[in-house]
Amino acid sequence: MRRMYGRTGLMPTFKSKLEVKAWAVLKKHFPSVKYEPDVIEYIQPIKSRKYNPDFRMAKNVYIEAKGKLDLATRQKMVWFKQCNPEVTIIFLFMNPDNKITKRSKTTYWQWAEKQGFMWLDFRKDWINDYKKLIRKYDRRRNYKNLRRIRGNSPQTCQS
Repeated sequence: MRRMYGRTGLMPTFKSKLEVKAWAVLKKHFPSVKYEPDVIEYIQPIKSRKYNPDFRMAKNVYIEAKGKLDLATRQKMVWFKQCNPEVTIIFLFMNPDNKITKRSKTTYWQWAEKQGFMWLDFRKDWINDYKKLIRKYDRRRNYKNLRRIRGNSPQTCQS
């Protein structure tokens, strides 16, 4: 049975203590933030799946709080990104310096960057880091839209 956190009725029921802490800070700075408001489809090779990102910050921009980044989650996120290139997932890692496995030299943040994901460190001033990241993201997205208008089409999901 899955452990759930949070008070029933007063606030959403979270899946981890990190999500509860992130919610408290996000609600303070962004009152309109929603917890798992959307279910977005993606295709896992041979199987269609659905994924609920943790926090919707803006249209097609989500924060995913992660304490542990296991292989299944890493695979899911890569497949999701391939199928939904218009959606931006920003990881909020409890400790981005954790290794993806005991024997690996790759950390959570290195994996995220290699896969093209943005990430935040929960241990630091992540709200201000998020605001900076979004400003940078908005400039980059406007540039991509300009390129798309000139003829480069977005990537689509291959099944």
